[in-house]
Amino acid sequence: MAMPQFSGYDVLERLKQEDLLKTENIVIFTASSITDKSIDDFLANGAKEVLKKPVSLDELTKLIERYRSQ
Repeated sequence: MAMPQFSGYDVLERLKQEDLLKTENIVIFTASSITDKSIDDFLANGAKEVLKKPVSLDELTKLIERYRSQ
């Protein structure tokens, strides 16, 4: 995940610092070229899941249902 001023790791860290978001499930959507180490880093830093693009509608629907029921 890359943005002009922040990396995906920066955004994840900031989200996890917010009191209202500390317990929220954060799912990272990223390019298919992401490395396994980067996925592990996202998960180690609080992301619940990392999905590589392209993501099928079926995958996305299952993901939403899984977290909506929690």
